[in-house]
Amino acid sequence: MNHAGHPGRQLRIALIQAAGGDPRSYGLPLGIGYLAAYLRAHAHTISASLEVLPTESLAEALAFKPHVVGIGAVTSCFPDAVEMATQLKQALGARIIAGGHHVSALPRRLPECFDAAVIGEGEETLRELLAATAESGWTPQVLRRVAGIAYRDGGSIAVNERRPLIHPLDSLPRPVRTPNSTRPDEATIFTSRGCPYNCIFCSSSRHWLRFRAFSAEYVVAEIEETLDALPRVNHFYILDDLFIVSRERLRRMVELLEARGLASRLKFRGFVRSNLVDDECCQLLRRMNCLEVRFGAESASPRILEQLKAGTTTVEDHQRSIDLCRSYGIGVSASYMVGNPGETEHDLRLTYDFILRNKGKAGIEGFYLATPLPGTPLWDHCLSRGLVSEDMDWTRLNLSFDNPDFDWGDFIYINDAMPRQTFVQSVRNHGLLLGGDLKVEVGPGDAPEPGHLHADVRPGPHVEYVTNAVSLPFPDGSVSHIYTRHCLEHLTRWEGEKFVAECCRVLRPGGTLHIIVPNMAFHMEQFHHGDRDHACAAFWGWQRHEHDLHKWGYWWETLSQLLLRAGFTGVDNLTAGPKSRERSEMHLEVSAVRPASRLVICSTAEPPRHAPKALSVAAVSALITPHSS
Repeated sequence: MNHAGHPGRQLRIALIQAAGGDPRSYGLPLGIGYLAAYLRAHAHTISASLEVLPTESLAEALAFKPHVVGIGAVTSCFPDAVEMATQLKQALGARIIAGGHHVSALPRRLPECFDAAVIGEGEETLRELLAATAESGWTPQVLRRVAGIAYRDGGSIAVNERRPLIHPLDSLPRPVRTPNSTRPDEATIFTSRGCPYNCIFCSSSRHWLRFRAFSAEYVVAEIEETLDALPRVNHFYILDDLFIVSRERLRRMVELLEARGLASRLKFRGFVRSNLVDDECCQLLRRMNCLEVRFGAESASPRILEQLKAGTTTVEDHQRSIDLCRSYGIGVSASYMVGNPGETEHDLRLTYDFILRNKGKAGIEGFYLATPLPGTPLWDHCLSRGLVSEDMDWTRLNLSFDNPDFDWGDFIYINDAMPRQTFVQSVRNHGLLLGGDLKVEVGPGDAPEPGHLHADVRPGPHVEYVTNAVSLPFPDGSVSHIYTRHCLEHLTRWEGEKFVAECCRVLRPGGTLHIIVPNMAFHMEQFHHGDRDHACAAFWGWQRHEHDLHKWGYWWETLSQLLLRAGFTGVDNLTAGPKSRERSEMHLEVSAVRPASRLVICSTAEPPRHAPKALSVAAVSALITPHSS
């Protein structure tokens, strides 16, 4: 099917980014925004009637009925891109073009659902591809003349020579933007492309080939245009790999922001590198009102850091950056990467100790698994060892332990200096507890909440910690959220009080507890005026094993008092409401907040003389024993 046979024919192109399972949104991805702006600016060279739809919605793309669709994706999201391409191809018969880091690194592995791929920087390549095929049709003879693409030629994939990079970047039109639906006061911006460093794990520097920057004048003009278009914006998130590379450009940017009254009106956040942070850098960041920065610490082992970053930064640089940023009132956080080749338990301990020494000074922005991304030296190393392949399941290249899809039983472990199980135990017992957003599920069930560690009294495929509910294996104030579904009703009164107190102990100030138990009010109403058999079964008729020996229901009044006595505040009845998980009157759902300081009302309940049989299985483990999934 050839929708683009002549430059006078109508041509509709949709542009969309595959996001995988990432729920975050910063508005329209700027990569898509740059492509859309470039195509619109050069529409006269492509078609007399060109319509371009940049979108975050697959449904919107389908409704647009495009003739061509461009789909961008990084490696971990590439399966989502394939699924989107398949749907669009089947529904519309459109030409589907892939773009982004993944396909640029592995263009010869282009899946059948894509007709072509744009390799590397996309604006001019996509424009020329559309113009050439609109004029002469989609044929191998035409495609061979377009630099920077891969395409199907018979039964094989042809890869053309790479296109020269756009220079200067200021020649690009400013990207199409949409408001950030989750934070309308913030907009994103790129002030450069690429990075001058070549960390062995980073795909960005390989994708962009070299560092290039927009001029300070271009950047400040874009900020002003964004403020005109999105008047609610007062905060900019600078997405560059490293926006402080050029000190001269940074100085000029600050001068322009101050001269135009923007430095005092706006706030910024962005990414730095510890070896580039010094007093002058911090002074400039403070002057431009950049109040929050992040850097990739990766490791606090000098040996591992040398390997990862080729000797360009040191642990001393990390500490100096944290201390300097703090002294200038700039919030600072770092990301860390473990499971690196050659990493020993001692190396891990150095990283843990560094994090602990800086607790309260530097936040943890990410705690990642060393992951071989296509196109990087780390990928080449792992490919030569047979740890990865070019036709693997790309969802396994999952960087973050916090990702809901992370599978402790099926992740790619690339370090032969430490046994896999030793590494798992170390990260679970130490690394994850150092993070700022540890979430825990306590109680029965084999399908834990996404992003939560699961603690239960007996091992199972999704149980990370085997533990008694009245002695949770987490340090004081280490957990941000606890979710417990149908656990409390299996405990005696004393056990229930102890469990709720334990939840309050391990939660950090401001941390939340979400409890689901049988709703006694509902079942008593059913017993007296409704389905008596169901009410009886709910408490006595569904017992399947010894863990169901205790089964107590709660009223809102009794559960809220239990939580208040343990020191919780903000106790809220969520039952069957918009924040409910079960959405049923059968289940009493309550949330509560751990305050900054606790006033605990002592209970008159006495512990039983003997531990109940139903909980005795907790003896299979010490208080903190990870169970290998």
